[in-house]
Amino acid sequence: MLKRFRTLAAVSAAVLTPILLAPAATADSQSQEVGTQDYWGSCSSGGYTNDAGARCTTLSNGILYVRSSSPGTGITVQYDKQGGSSFQGRLGYERSSSNVYEPYRTMTATGTGLYSNQWSVSASCAPVIGKLNVSGGTTYSTPPRTPC
Repeated sequence: MLKRFRTLAAVSAAVLTPILLAPAATADSQSQEVGTQDYWGSCSSGGYTNDAGARCTTLSNGILYVRSSSPGTGITVQYDKQGGSSFQGRLGYERSSSNVYEPYRTMTATGTGLYSNQWSVSASCAPVIGKLNVSGGTTYSTPPRTPC
């Protein structure tokens, strides 16, 4: 009986240790609430901001931004929530007709109200569209940003 218990304990430790110690997020996606230093400014009616590498959309309760590096190996989507009720939302992007989203999270205007996610992607000059998907509702998009 003691031998079976030791064997079971050893097998359990070998199986569970990698699972329990694994990182919570993948290396290519970093979800975060960000500080004001990452704020890209006001959004013009044409979808431009004071950052030449970014495009934006003004929503009723905030501004949605997308930024891509040249040659398109990094994508950042940011939502500056400026008012309204909390909701479950997720940031994402579209590139080459493919959509990628982070998991849903609660977005509120309290605190900084700035939400951001960054993705490391393979190099591409394909246009990138930033997206905000509201759980059970609408998906909002930025104008396309061409990184090259």
